[in-house]
Amino acid sequence: MGGGLKKTVELIKKTFTGVKFISANGYINQAGLYLSFNGLTPLSALGDSAHFSIYFCANSLENDNFAALTQIDELREKVFKLGANLGENLFKNCELIANKDSSLYTYAINFTINLNGEKNE
Repeated sequence: MGGGLKKTVELIKKTFTGVKFISANGYINQAGLYLSFNGLTPLSALGDSAHFSIYFCANSLENDNFAALTQIDELREKVFKLGANLGENLFKNCELIANKDSSLYTYAINFTINLNGEKNE
């Protein structure tokens, strides 16, 4: 994708309406949808890839994280559609980030967008 980080973040904001920005090692203490920019990896002398995570956070008094599966599917679908629009596979993985001391649980959906016209393999 040409246009650099600012254009990429604007595209992500349009895709995930209402997302809140946090630092890559930011502390999340309430339910919601969050975005972090996790860094860059060089691909060539002319391009690099930007790494992002969407965090879906919800509360469960019974430690039931299966209630979030519908939302996780919806978020994954948005990542897949964004990738299809860019002509590349963005999705890397989805993982549960456990929080044993709270009723809050967090899923991280990790994806990479290549900048400067480079393609994901």
